[in-house]
Amino acid sequence: MLTKKYDYHRVVTEPDRQEIYKLRYEAYLKEGIIERNSLEILTDEFDNAGNFKLYGFYEHGLLIGSFRIHIIKTETCTSPARSVFPKEIGAYLEKGKTIVEPSRFTLKRDNNGNRERLINLMKIPFVAAQIYQADIVAVIVRREHMKLYKRLFYGVEVAEPKPYPMALLPCGLMVSEFKKNELNILELVPEFRTASETMSELFNF
Repeated sequence: MLTKKYDYHRVVTEPDRQEIYKLRYEAYLKEGIIERNSLEILTDEFDNAGNFKLYGFYEHGLLIGSFRIHIIKTETCTSPARSVFPKEIGAYLEKGKTIVEPSRFTLKRDNNGNRERLINLMKIPFVAAQIYQADIVAVIVRREHMKLYKRLFYGVEVAEPKPYPMALLPCGLMVSEFKKNELNILELVPEFRTASETMSELFNF
């Protein structure tokens, strides 16, 4: 039984994956990002890539959020950004950069704890970037959500929004030079400081 207010699991079993796909579907449908489907789940080809892991975010033992993380080191690695923005991601790979790409951000909202929940959920991509010594954190995001990654990760928009598979709204590409920005991020979000000490075991690929 989970005893901490917030906890994290690397999701590997099919029932747990299906729970996350359902949570995604409900969240994205509520925001008007996707169309309804009869299965009432949201999943895609990148949920079966060899270079990704799926994470659940839990509050008092209940699933309230999720991220999936792709690690991109070579031209053979697949990810949403490699598919939609191949030129931009390819340019970083040609320079030998290691890229951490968080995607399928999902968070169940409440009336008063959204910032606390958000910061704790965002520990997942931050620790992944630390563990894998990311040069770049890349994220595909709708324009109205870009301010979040700009503020928390010092991200900058490097590609204009374009159609994204299964999405009703276009998405752009933001990147953060993580090694350059890491100390600034920690200064801005002190809650991230001890995250790697407690979460590092989740990120063994």
